[in-house]
Amino acid sequence: MTLDTYHQNLYALSNGNQIKQVFLNLVKNAIEAIDNGGKIKIEARLENSWIEVSIADNGNGISAKLRDLLGQPFITTKRSLG
Repeated sequence: MTLDTYHQNLYALSNGNQIKQVFLNLVKNAIEAIDNGGKIKIEARLENSWIEVSIADNGNGISAKLRDLLGQPFITTKRSLG
């Protein structure tokens, strides 16, 4: 895993617990998507007064069908435990 920040200190007004949970979920998803030797890259930069964060992996990706559903609540490719 690599972390690149192009600015030493980036500050944002946000709900710290919520944004932490979002980042944890994205990194966890990236870990589950990669094979042994896979890579995860996290970047944070300042763009026009906005903080831009990118979390990327070199896993297989998702199908176009599922990609269209991104952003909807409770969409998953994981099997049900019940």
